[in-house]
Amino acid sequence: MPISNRNAVGAVWKPVWFPDRTALRASNRRGMVFHNLREHVQGNRFLWTDKIMSGCAKTGMPAQVYLFAHDVEAIIFAKR
Repeated sequence: MPISNRNAVGAVWKPVWFPDRTALRASNRRGMVFHNLREHVQGNRFLWTDKIMSGCAKTGMPAQVYLFAHDVEAIIFAKR
């Protein structure tokens, strides 16, 4: 059976990165400061939610985002 006919499910858990880093000063986001710094020092590039959703859509798997933990964490769920 061709892969395009198969059902598929994918999920990504990720912190919600904010374009404006001053948002990390909010009390519920302070724990992300060190995580953000560590990722930056390691040279990692942040995957923004819209980029993940766009990639899912390109593969025929439209995605939905569910925020939790006071909008600090997200699960992106895609299904085909």
